[in-house]
Amino acid sequence: RGKGGGECQGGRRLEGKPWVGRLKPGERHGGGTFNAPPGIEATGTGTIGADEKKYEVFGKIALDKFAYQEVGFEGLTCDFAWDGTRTMLRDIRLRQRSGQLNADLYQAPDDFRLNIDSAIVPTVLAPLAPAKLRSFLQEWEWARSPSIHLSIRGTSRDPKSWHGEGTFALGRTRFRGVWMNSASANVKFGDGIFTLDNFRVTRDAGTGTGPFA
Repeated sequence: RGKGGGECQGGRRLEGKPWVGRLKPGERHGGGTFNAPPGIEATGTGTIGADEKKYEVFGKIALDKFAYQEVGFEGLTCDFAWDGTRTMLRDIRLRQRSGQLNADLYQAPDDFRLNIDSAIVPTVLAPLAPAKLRSFLQEWEWARSPSIHLSIRGTSRDPKSWHGEGTFALGRTRFRGVWMNSASANVKFGDGIFTLDNFRVTRDAGTGTGPFA
């Protein structure tokens, strides 16, 4: 191009040696333990000129069985895109023995978006949670996986900036030693406030409904 500008494009599948050849089954790397080398397909485009430098990398990630912070997972797949300032992860599929989590994530300067649909038992993920949330999760027992949907918006990855809403539905569940047959609610949170609307709990002794904040 004029003004000394140029464009380039390339693609490569990064798997096996030499990129991850040093990953051996069972070894820890960055808090994770991989049973097999990750599979990454990536394509990049770039424009380099006197007044501009633009590039973008996009592709797919696939992990077989792995563990992170001692939590075991059956696999993970997603599509990704990155241009140096913006990151997008689409069609995240995180599989665990108790269920599957589906998600989409977008992060840019002053813009963070995360949508989650999860059927993973929350106590399984307790080792990944902050200490206060971890102790709260340990007070629960699920006979089967709950259904949780959350739509989160914020200005950064810092949870303090997040606002969100969603829903949850529980089957037979025990909290602090008390069993319930089912529970459901609409969830809203942000600015340190957490509320439950249309909260409904069913136990053998009866049914309770109402808001909670």
